[in-house]
Amino acid sequence: GGFQTYNGDSAKGLVRLTANGSTDPGFRYSLPMLVKDIHALPDGRIIAVSDGGIVRLNANGSLDDTFRAALDDISTTASFPVKYSMRLPDNGLLVAYTDRSGSVAVVRLKSDGSADPSFSKAMLNASSTVTAMASAGGGRFLIGGDFNGINGRSVKTLARLNADGTLDQSLDPGPGFNALPYSIVDGNDGFLYIGGKFTAYRGKTANYLIKIRNDGTSCQ
Repeated sequence: GGFQTYNGDSAKGLVRLTANGSTDPGFRYSLPMLVKDIHALPDGRIIAVSDGGIVRLNANGSLDDTFRAALDDISTTASFPVKYSMRLPDNGLLVAYTDRSGSVAVVRLKSDGSADPSFSKAMLNASSTVTAMASAGGGRFLIGGDFNGINGRSVKTLARLNADGTLDQSLDPGPGFNALPYSIVDGNDGFLYIGGKFTAYRGKTANYLIKIRNDGTSCQ
């Protein structure tokens, strides 16, 4: 976060706490970056998403130089260019970020930060944002946010990407949500469960939480 101290101790943006809530002296984060999100890895290391991009930290908080996020075209002027990230079962990441053209790209990174060549970059229209992600069946991914197109095809506020990064057109949200979705769950039962700030979906009332079918049609 944006904090500089915790409980009187220096803690610039990232801190690890012991079981009693005190600062863990064995962890020291000292990078000059504001941390927005973190992903804990099974081996004790941490993925830190910051205003400067994505880094991996060792268990003691030092920078892990063996990890380099393949986001070479990430914006250097946007505030928090990484819009959203999700850790995958193989310790890779699905990442939505603003590139230097102002467009938002979705990429899949391998566990060492390199680009997954099996996943083609999905490009959203300019000035988009991504506010939710979820895994879906068959290696696919769900993304939600404020956008109206992916890879040149019209799709609004909710989309499903195939395992190779292409748009899964079997999900059609129509006009989508009237405000941002913040949470998506694939129930593995033929339905998707979505929560957010919205009050309408596909032009019909849907206050903050909705259940829809896998094809994007509403159950209401």
